[in-house]
Formats: sequence, structure tokens, C-alpha cells
Amino acid sequence: MIFKKIISVVLIITVILILTSCNKKSDDNAEIQLWYYDYIVNGYSTDMKYLIEGIEDFCQKNDIPLKIFKYDKEILSYEDYVLKRNLAAASGNMIIIEDARYIWDLSNHHADYTKLENYNNLFDEYKNKFCIPTGVKSTYSVIDPNILNYYGIKLSKSIITYDDYLEIKQDMKGKGAKFKVDLLEYIEKLQYFQNKYDLLYVNDTSEIFNNPDKFRNSLKSSITEICDDFIKYNDINKLVVADLIRDNNIYDENSGLNLYQNAQHKSLTAYFWIQKEYESIIDNILVTDVLSTSFSPCFYMNKKITNERIWELANFITGEDVYKIIVGDQAPGYSPVSNDKIIREVLELDENLKYKGPYKIFGEEGQVRYTKISNLIDEISETIMKNKDSREFFSKKLFVNKRYVDKIKKFIEDNLVRLSENNFDYKNEEMNKILDEEINEFVKNFNIHNK
Repeated sequence: MIFKKIISVVLIITVILILTSCNKKSDDNAEIQLWYYDYIVNGYSTDMKYLIEGIEDFCQKNDIPLKIFKYDKEILSYEDYVLKRNLAAASGNMIIIEDARYIWDLSNHHADYTKLENYNNLFDEYKNKFCIPTGVKSTYSVIDPNILNYYGIKLSKSIITYDDYLEIKQDMKGKGAKFKVDLLEYIEKLQYFQNKYDLLYVNDTSEIFNNPDKFRNSLKSSITEICDDFIKYNDINKLVVADLIRDNNIYDENSGLNLYQNAQHKSLTAYFWIQKEYESIIDNILVTDVLSTSFSPCFYMNKKITNERIWELANFITGEDVYKIIVGDQAPGYSPVSNDKIIREVLELDENLKYKGPYKIFGEEGQVRYTKISNLIDEISETIMKNKDSREFFSKKLFVNKRYVDKIKKFIEDNLVRLSENNFDYKNEEMNKILDEEINEFVKNFNIHNK
């Protein structure tokens, strides 16, 4: 019901914007509105606090009329906030700081970001989008190379993306690995097959939604291959998701080894963790991912503008100084979205993006230790600043439409549970017919209500 309301509001906004688009006169006294929702989660509130304080300070120093609209769950539910925010967008001069996944309903009404002073410095993966990240909360977890050696898997690098990890894990299954079924293993299994069939990182621009036959085939292939995977590699034919226990270990029952243990996501750019946990990091494999994208605040500006001074503020928010502001007095917690001098200084990189910072050396083997740390930081820099594949991975995770992702995931899960009640036997004529009918109905309704 809430999404029907949102769609109605967006239609109203569209009409208002069309009717008022002829007014080109700039009013330097017109109030600029900045909207954001504080999720009150560890880290996000602190980073957002630094960013908002920096914005307020900039506007005060430059005499820019600004009004901040801050909400949280104690004031207004997020759904009601979105309705209120989207209605306010019609009055123009609006900037939103938000998780990109939640601004898709305004994606057709963004300003022309090519006018921004720092636009050309952005990495290509963040250009031509409806909003611009101020930074990406990239993280890492550590996997044990011993299990890779056990299955004869050789890697040419020590940092891989989460998508790479899922591919490697599936390859290990083909070589005999048998991972214990818990909630984490279940989630990763779903994500592997969703990604395989272009159903994991979906948004309004995804081509699959323009091809109903491909959409239907992808859904069916994901569901049936997950069924096959459970039977072939886990020896189970009954799935009760509610009974699955969350364990931070991915344990291989065949080799008796953990793929990773006590998985924790730590900032890829917070170098002090490398020194603090040297023994558990150096010579191992790091899997980089994006922590819940609500930790990566993005800049959005509405295209209806009556006060041209909003561009001064927009240039500040998307400029190189903001990276230093959101980091504050903490260790750098964000991968940058551009290659600027201040960013390199914060990350202690030279012009060639090589690590130049001093590091404390301990013990007689200090120089060996420093060299390994320095080499790993250079590879981190390569991953976040130079490697287009990893930057594309970060970008596609940031710009999913969460509503679409959640709908697809729920549909797949519901059908998996139903099929598991019949031993995952999707080849049964009756079960196959029901599955096809369910998929046809889902695709039809999805395209009616979401596209």
C-alpha cells in the first residue's frame, strides 16, 4: 500500500515540475532545503553528523539560505518520511543525502550533474547516475588460503570481490566441498544463483525487466538450480529457513576446514586493522564487499532550481574536501569515488597511488612486516582506485533498487520452501506447472506495479 502512495506522489511531483519548469528566474534568497533520515545505526550517525556540520558551516560562511529537514524513527517512520520528502521536492531547491537504494522514486528528476566542478574527476562508474556517493563503505573479511590450496585453487591476487568469492566457492563445491547448511550458507547460495541470472543487482535500468521471457527464465533457472544445489551438495530435501542458525563460520565438512572463521566486516581503508590483526590478515585472502549501503551516503539534487546558489553547495558536497570531512578524526572508512589530492593525502598515497605513510615497526622482523603491510596497502589502493572491475562491483551494489531486490528474493524463497515440501522435486509435472504459473503471475504483476 505504501508503494502505491509513493507512486501517486511521484506522479503529482512530475506534473508540478512540468508546470513550473518555465520559471527560469533565479532568486538568491529562496530557501535551499536539505533532507536526510538518520537511521541511528553505529557509524552512520557519526559520519552523517560530520557531513551535516560541514554543510551547515559552509552555508553560514557563504551566506547561503539553508533549511535542514532531519527525521528519524522517533519522529517519523521512514515510509512517511519518504512521502513527506517527495512532496516537498515539488517546491524545488532540494538536496537529499541518502542511501542510493531509496531515491529511485525521484531518479527521473535529478539535476544535470555534469555542471558540477568536480564531475570530471569522478570515476566513470559514478557518472551518469541519479545521485553521487560521498564515499563507499567498502569492507573486507578474511578467508583462509589453506582450503583453497586443498582444492587446488590458485589466485593471482590477495583481494577479491564478494562476487569473485561466490564463484570460487561454487567451484570448490564442484571439487568436493560440502559446506554446512546454516543461515549464512543459505544466503550465499541464493545470492550466487541470483547473480548468475542477473537478479541480484537490479534497478530501474536493468535490461531484464524489458524482456519478460528472460525475466521468467531467470527466475525459474535460479529456483530450480538452487534446488539442485541443495540436493547435490548438501544432501537435504527439506528447507525450513526459520530453523537455520546464523553462524559466522563457513565450514567445509569434506576437508574439515573453515572457508572463513568469525567473519567480520572491517573497513578496507582503515589501515590500522592490518597492523592490529597482522597475523590473521597478511598472507591470507581478503574478500571486499560494501557494508550495508546505508553507510554510504549519496548526494541527490532535484532539477527544479529557483536559487542558482544551490550549485555552490552542490560543488562543496561533491568536492574533494568532503571526503576529509566525513572521515573526521576517525581512520578512513570510505573508498573514494574520485582521485583527488586531498583524498590521496588522507589515504597516505602518492601521485602514483602507492602507500607512502609511516607505519610503526615492531621487533627484529619489523622491516619484513612493514614491507608486507605496504604491499597490501598498495593492492588495496589498486582495488579501490584503479581496478575498474572492483569499482563496478561497488557501484552496482550501491545503485540497486532495494524494493525490487526484496520482492525477487522473497518470491524465490517462497517457492523454494514450497518445493522443499515435495523434496525439491520441481520436475514433477504438477509442481512444475504450479511453478510456471507462479512465475508468470509474478512477472506480470511486477511489471504492472513497478515499471
